[in-house]
Parts: sequence; structure tokens; C-alpha cells
Amino acid sequence: MSQSRALTTPLISSQGVSKYFHGAHNKTIVACEDITFDVAPHEFVCIVGPSGCGKSTFLRIVAALMKPDMGHLEIDPSQRLSMIFQNAAVFPWLTVHDNIAFGLTMQGASPATIKKAVATQIKNMGLEHTEGQHPKELSGGMKQRVGIARALAVNPDILLLDEPFSALDAFTAERLRQDVLASWESEKRTMLMVTHLVEEAVEMADRVIVLTKHPGRIKAIVPIDLPRPRNTRSAAFYKLVDHIRELVIPEHEAHT
Repeated sequence: MSQSRALTTPLISSQGVSKYFHGAHNKTIVACEDITFDVAPHEFVCIVGPSGCGKSTFLRIVAALMKPDMGHLEIDPSQRLSMIFQNAAVFPWLTVHDNIAFGLTMQGASPATIKKAVATQIKNMGLEHTEGQHPKELSGGMKQRVGIARALAVNPDILLLDEPFSALDAFTAERLRQDVLASWESEKRTMLMVTHLVEEAVEMADRVIVLTKHPGRIKAIVPIDLPRPRNTRSAAFYKLVDHIRELVIPEHEAHT
């Protein structure tokens, strides 16, 4: 991250955020603990870590879907926030058009605003000729496109992404990664994404936050100082991938 970005007032600030759940026999389960980092305007930050380390739990705290049990999470109140979920989370009873329009409708946007925003996202996400279809008529990749289009239709300043490509085939996932990156760059959005794929994080992020295994604590923050668009076949790319993989699962643990 550049020095100028580092000195910018953050849009997201997490200070010592921790989340606990109550398990069987009154046992306390620590999902994530003492998570402290900032996200600057127009920064793309990815969170990676072993399964069960609290990545998605933390993202839900950022989205205000959960409250932290300790610590403080602050988001610039002037920023519009939207979230893309792992499994599209589209409404099966609504058409593609109405799914994309849903957020704007809930905000009370005018019919003209909704029509323009939906048309833009249908074009950008390659959903032409599907407006009247329902999710059951679409492939998994197309449903995820609808979910992304709905999140972008409200023109968010901050976009949260919870493993949005993990359920897709490799070709569809790569196409959607490029679509999301194009949106990030053209609209100067700020993005915070959870992923279990290190290659995906290195391809997309400015910085990668590496969490420890359960409970999730910050183990390292790795800057990705590769030029964009990223050459995913370069030696520098794979050097960073290998470095982060070793942080996520140290070699001595991988062989036990």
C-alpha cells in the first residue's frame, strides 16, 4: 500500500474485534479475537485463513449482521455498504429484474432510477434476455451474477464479498473476478473480501490479512505490490502465493 493511502482516513476501522458463541455444555467458542486493521478508501483487502477461523463471522460483523462481543468496528457513516454472499442468496420468487431491483426498491428509489440501474447491471453482468426468468431457470454462475448485480445496483461505496466465487466452476469464477475488479476500478469502490483461495486473494487484493486457525487472530498482513492487471503465471505471483500459503498452513503442519 502506498504511503499516501496509508495516511488516508480509513473507511473501515476494526479495533480489537472479538466474537464468541456459546456451545454445548456452556462452553465458550471463540470465533475471532482481537482483529485490528483499517481499510483505506478504494483499497481492496482480502482475508484468508484456515477453515473455521472466523473469516465470515468477522465480515458479518462489518456488515452489521452481527455485533462484536469485544472491540470496536467503525465504518464511515457517509458510505453506502452492500454485500455479496457465497451462494448468491437470490430470492426464488422474484424475477432476475426484480432481484436486481430489490435493494433500490427497499430504498424507495424512483422507477426511472431503478430502470436505469437494473439495465446497467444486466448489461455489465452479461444477463441480457434473462430479465423475466426466475432463479430456478438459471445456472449457478448466472444466479451468482444476479446476486452481484443486485449488490452493485445500489451503487455502494463499500462492497463486502463472502467467498463469492467458491461455488462456481473455474472458468465462471475467473470471469466474475474480472467483472468485480472492473467494477472496483471504474467506480473507485472499497472492497473487503473473504476467500479460502490464496491465488484469488493475490490476484485481486492490495493487501491480504492472514488469520490463524481457530480462533482467528491476525497472523500477518501481506502487501501485494504487483502491477495490475496481475500476471497470474509470473514467478513474482507464485512467490507471494507460496509465502501466504505457508502463513496459512505452515509446512510442518501440512505434513502432519
